[in-house]
Amino acid sequence: MNSIKSFLQATLVGGLMFLVPVVLVALVLRHALQFAGKVAQPIAAVLPVSHVGGVALASIIAVMVLLGGSRSSAACRNTAW
Repeated sequence: MNSIKSFLQATLVGGLMFLVPVVLVALVLRHALQFAGKVAQPIAAVLPVSHVGGVALASIIAVMVLLGGSRSSAACRNTAW
C-alpha cells in the first residue's frame, strides 16, 4: 500500500512540476498578445483589408509586433552567445 501512495505522490508532484510552467508561459503569452493587439489595432484600421486567410489582420500584426520585439538590438545582444 505504501508503494502505491509513493507512486501517486511522485506522479502528482511530477505532473504539477510540468504543468505549472506551461500554464505560466501560456498566461504570459496571452497578456503579451493582448498588449500587442492594442498596438496593432490602429495599424490594422488604416489598412484596406480586415482578414487574410480567415485570420484577422490585427492578430497577424500583433504576432509580428511580438516577433519583431524579440529581434531588437537589445534582445540580440543578450542572446548572442
